[in-house]
Amino acid sequence: YEKAVEWYLKAAEKGFVWAQYNLGLMYAKGRGVEQSYEKAREWYLKAADQGNADAIRQLGWLNLFRGLGKDDNDLMNLFLTDHTEKAYEQIREAADAGNAIALYMMAAYFSQGYGVQPINEQKAIAYFKKSYEAGYPVAGYDVAASLPDGSPEQDEIRNHAKDNILELANEGDACAQNNLGAMYYYGHGVEQSYEKATEWYLKAAEQGLADAQCNLGLMYEYGTGVEQSDEKAVEWYQKAADQGLASAQCNLGNMYEYGCVYGYGRDVERSDLIAAMWYGKAAEQGYARAQYNLGWMYRNGRGVR
Repeated sequence: YEKAVEWYLKAAEKGFVWAQYNLGLMYAKGRGVEQSYEKAREWYLKAADQGNADAIRQLGWLNLFRGLGKDDNDLMNLFLTDHTEKAYEQIREAADAGNAIALYMMAAYFSQGYGVQPINEQKAIAYFKKSYEAGYPVAGYDVAASLPDGSPEQDEIRNHAKDNILELANEGDACAQNNLGAMYYYGHGVEQSYEKATEWYLKAAEQGLADAQCNLGLMYEYGTGVEQSDEKAVEWYQKAADQGLASAQCNLGNMYEYGCVYGYGRDVERSDLIAAMWYGKAAEQGYARAQYNLGWMYRNGRGVR
């Protein structure tokens, strides 16, 4: 690393933009030099002044998590604890002002409803892109998921986001922890491990992130990375469903509708009435699978009138 820094510096001082950007990375990570976010910002600024998009994103990340943290922490706490219309309006206003964290939360609202916003996948993707471009690296993983599998652009964005997601997850960012769980689940940029996925989902779920709670419910429902437990699956689905997460509401309905999966017994007492109720909540938010399931319940006169 020391030699890399030596040669990057020579090129950076001559104005070579990628040397300036990579020198910023070395200072941010403390590789070959004493770690310094101020020095990292200095070199990122030089590269950004030449229009380097990666440097601009890194500057946004530094501003978010090394300077403007209080307001963003307040927004994150609001999102984790309050899904009322009032909280949604506060987050929307911050997003309209360009706040990267708030833009990410708006993407989550459009992706899963949360009881305050009809689901719109195209708007969700647009907000994920805006959040990423504004400097929140966690959104990069969600942007990559919307791209064709195996495409060079998808690989580039995942690789760019990976290290920052790892760092933010270790610092306690719930959204980063959830995405890191997904990275381990699918083996994106890390060695595939269901156990590691469960570990990171749990960290985010315990902070109250509904998406992570639903993911943890799935792990318990199918015994992936953990000992299978219908009781724990329902427990985590319930936590997420109570926050308005459409996918969790649908999954909870499924647990109550069947009480078993593919012929295997479950420890959940069947109830068409409860199943239809949860399908209805998710369906009203625009969740397609729940809309289909609710239609099936009406067709067969189960749990509805």
